[in-house]
Amino acid sequence: MEKSKVPAGTTIIPIILASDKTTRTSHTEGRMAHPLYLTLGNIWKDVRASIHRQACLLLAYIPILKKIKQKLRNKTMKKTMPGILSKRLYHQCLSKIFSPLRGQKLYHAVDAEGFEREMWRVLMSWIADMEEVWMILGQPFRLSILRRSKK
Repeated sequence: MEKSKVPAGTTIIPIILASDKTTRTSHTEGRMAHPLYLTLGNIWKDVRASIHRQACLLLAYIPILKKIKQKLRNKTMKKTMPGILSKRLYHQCLSKIFSPLRGQKLYHAVDAEGFEREMWRVLMSWIADMEEVWMILGQPFRLSILRRSKK
């Protein structure tokens, strides 16, 4: 649906995501994962920032490949394949997680006051460190770009 076709009076639900690569626990043998958190932009910032108000939801743990057990043909493949497969896995997981958001349909929901409203979900923001932003974009992370921009 295009921006111009959104009906007047529609409530926009801005979705904010946050993720960061982390070690899960010592019980999982030091396995790494990307926890993906979800919150809504129309929640007041003091509520969202409070740990006790629980305005943030753990949506998923996206796994990180540790090793590849197959024999690879040459040194270039040994060097690049783990990164390529890890990025493919990351994007396949995101595709599965966000499949309900595809289609951009208006839906009806009851608000806190008991009125039925039309809702429109929009991915507004993704909070992540620079390396993870590059992975979300599907681009290789290059420190040289960052160094040049600081001059």
